[in-house]
Amino acid sequence: MCPATRHEGEVALCLIVFAYQCHPDFNLILAANRDEFYARPSRALHAWPAPAGIVAGQDLEQGGTWLGLTGSGRFSALTNHRDGQRPASGTRSRGQLVIDFLTSSLDSTHFARAHTQTGQEHYDGYNQLIGDQHGLFYLADDTAHNQRLTPGVYGISNARLNSPWPKLEQQKQVLQQHLTRNQLQPEHLIRAMADPQRFADPLLPDTGISLE
Repeated sequence: MCPATRHEGEVALCLIVFAYQCHPDFNLILAANRDEFYARPSRALHAWPAPAGIVAGQDLEQGGTWLGLTGSGRFSALTNHRDGQRPASGTRSRGQLVIDFLTSSLDSTHFARAHTQTGQEHYDGYNQLIGDQHGLFYLADDTAHNQRLTPGVYGISNARLNSPWPKLEQQKQVLQQHLTRNQLQPEHLIRAMADPQRFADPLLPDTGISLE
């Protein structure tokens, strides 16, 4: 999913910004970047032949995805949680977490409740959004962070929900400006997510991973 070999000042960064129930016509407005090794094979957004009903990009190395939805209105997106103090020990690809929700028979409320009760010890750190007609939830490998989201503008990078990393704060402000001006065409959001600005090293968070 999102490798820990680049630091937050670089252009590349797993980044999701979204507005939930902030617009009269759109329940969820979301823009996302996926940061990945160039050599890792993937396929762009497409309708999957199996499991049937999923529309998503696909990681061709492990078979999972980082963002997807279904015709029935289920949605999920994922970023890795970066923690240089925690050695990688997961035995399953985090991209499977998105598929698990998209193919689940549980609605988002019950899925979130089951997630909190069972834990996800087989996966390295992650942040996940799940949503359907019953609501929008934020889930994490540390279930103490799990929550049902209320209307508002949010962001996730490689830290927890709304952690004030410079690029995340900048893109949340940009999304809020687009909402205020009603500039929600895809090209506006794509242009915003392609912003190449770099932030000075002293502004970057300490994730336990060196700048090098």
